[in-house]
Amino acid sequence: MSVGALSSNKRTLLNPPAIVKTHNAIISIIAAATDTTAYQLSPRAGRFVVTKIMAFNDNAAETRITLGELVAAVFTPRLPDIVVMGDLDASLTENEIPAFEFTTDLIVRASVAAAAPANVLLMIEVKEW
Repeated sequence: MSVGALSSNKRTLLNPPAIVKTHNAIISIIAAATDTTAYQLSPRAGRFVVTKIMAFNDNAAETRITLGELVAAVFTPRLPDIVVMGDLDASLTENEIPAFEFTTDLIVRASVAAAAPANVLLMIEVKEW
């Protein structure tokens, strides 16, 4: 049966195709080492992968951005850290991001080497199914 085929007796979509969603809100991470929800998994979806990340570091210090999820209420990193130099931006596409399948909400953390607070703007795109 092909992807997206209808069941003859239930008239429901058996395998819905993946949906690409851009998380339109710009996430502002101000407090360093604080969990921030970057993307909430849709109720109908079971998992998603991150396909694009755009970040801007509005801070003079280098900032590391870590994407992960909460496992038993503990932050667990799932993707390699993204290093954004001070006052610069970073952009990663699907070919540069490991295809980890998230099954819960995407949580992001920023850490700054200096004493200054993290001031990072982040936008992500996901493919969920």
